[in-house]
Amino acid sequence: QRLGNPAVSYSQVQAGVYLQDDIRITQSFTVSAGIREEWQSHVNGLHAAPRGGITWAPTKDGRTTIRAGGGIFYDWYTADTYAQTLQVNGTRQTDLVVQQPGYPDPFAGGFAVTVPPGLIRQAANLDQPEIIEGLVGVQRQFEDGVNVNAIYSHRVGRHLLQSVDANTPVPGAGRPDPLFGNIFQIESIGTSTYDGLILGVQYGNPKRHLMMGFNYILSRTINEADTPLSLPANSADPAAERGPAADDARHRFFSLVQVPLPKGLRLAVVLSGHSGLPYTITTGFDNNGDTVINDRPAGVGRNSARGAASVTTDARLSWTVGFGGAPAGPGGPVIVRVKPGGDVLSGLPAGPNQDRYSVTLYVQAYNLFNRFNPTAYSGVLTSPFFGEATSASPARRIEIGVRVGF
Repeated sequence: QRLGNPAVSYSQVQAGVYLQDDIRITQSFTVSAGIREEWQSHVNGLHAAPRGGITWAPTKDGRTTIRAGGGIFYDWYTADTYAQTLQVNGTRQTDLVVQQPGYPDPFAGGFAVTVPPGLIRQAANLDQPEIIEGLVGVQRQFEDGVNVNAIYSHRVGRHLLQSVDANTPVPGAGRPDPLFGNIFQIESIGTSTYDGLILGVQYGNPKRHLMMGFNYILSRTINEADTPLSLPANSADPAAERGPAADDARHRFFSLVQVPLPKGLRLAVVLSGHSGLPYTITTGFDNNGDTVINDRPAGVGRNSARGAASVTTDARLSWTVGFGGAPAGPGGPVIVRVKPGGDVLSGLPAGPNQDRYSVTLYVQAYNLFNRFNPTAYSGVLTSPFFGEATSASPARRIEIGVRVGF
């Protein structure tokens, strides 16, 4: 239990300047080059991020486009993370740790030990997280309104923010500094890799107000920590935490269908999902005596277990009427239309976008089929719920509403 006053006052400044130029070599080949300079308080120095890319249309009809690019990108050291270094500074807040607790009263059958104050601090040489990314993609447009694309992306993260316990207990000797408990030291030592292949197919028919699309992503994300304040099981070996990221779903998909119905109704259906997300198996005990219950069995890596897949269907049914008309031009007449449909007035196709005012009645459902989609699992070996879901995404929700546009 964290005790104390968390109220702090602080400021943070972030600034970035970006310069880019596009150079057309030929009618079908363009080169882009740019650089971004970033600076923020609480970290060291300026950060230059060069970037570049090409766009090439190799076919005479111009319907095939190949794109490739790469560059360096930086993530901000967030103000929320910096605020915790002020809040948990050893004097404002302290931690109450109950060892061998009873149940349901933790003080019954166990004994309470208030450990020395803990700290959260940043390393003196803290740097902005750096991402080096490269990608290549191809897109093909067909005459019947079908668009097909494929993109491969590779990212490498360096200097990512990760905490280590700078006061981790030494076996047989206790903590190096007995005046403090855990000292979360935020360092720029984390790394990550990402590989992703995106395949997409889209179809659109504006005249019929019909649109369909499907995207599939095959990806892998590996890192050593999911948040800047994630402590490793063994702070002497933070690299041993390397494993799947918390959001590492191997397969993801997203599909959308939007179609017109009789009587001016419109239906949109979204189907999305992903394969199981990883979670970590732990012993349930503080094996190394650091008061952090993240110890894993021997030979078990971080985020080595997987949960179940998640699939969600959302739908929206709407009806729109427009009125008030739209000016035909300076000094021209105002056309009034109060009937939804496909009329053509003053040379413009009728529809909500052509009217000065519009009213939309809609009913939409989230998780239409009320599917159970678990979002977290118990990885504690000593728990009777080991391997079972502990939380889930929201159940079905239906909304009915009116939207007014003007």
